[in-house]
Amino acid sequence: MRVTTLLFARWVAEVAEVKPRSALAVAYAATMTLVPPGVKVATRVPNPRPKKLVRISRIGGTRSNPVTDQAVLLFECWASSDIEAEELANHVVDSLPSIRGRWFDGSFIRHWRLTFGPVDHPDESNQARFQFQGELLIKIG
Repeated sequence: MRVTTLLFARWVAEVAEVKPRSALAVAYAATMTLVPPGVKVATRVPNPRPKKLVRISRIGGTRSNPVTDQAVLLFECWASSDIEAEELANHVVDSLPSIRGRWFDGSFIRHWRLTFGPVDHPDESNQARFQFQGELLIKIG
């Protein structure tokens, strides 16, 4: 029993030293493979803002266990009209499940789950924007 306890303690210490990759970097790399040509993906809104843009923000999350980062992400999808913004959001929502079990930016995607949306949410300048959020589970280490 003592040997098992010591081995477990050593494993926990090794896992604790492993730092997670940026969830934004992983989500950005994955989303870049999903969007149609002509759509910009970013973690900040560029100036000037492109006509079609998907911005990704981490709005929460935690390490659900020592080897999984459970990132809560917000995806904002801008376009020229409400219809185009909704279609872009729907395209990304429908495509995100395909990233499960794949590697992006050196990290393995364990799971993706949509938790809210897409919903109409015009920005301050009244440009068409739909947004949604979900959980991305990323393997640490």
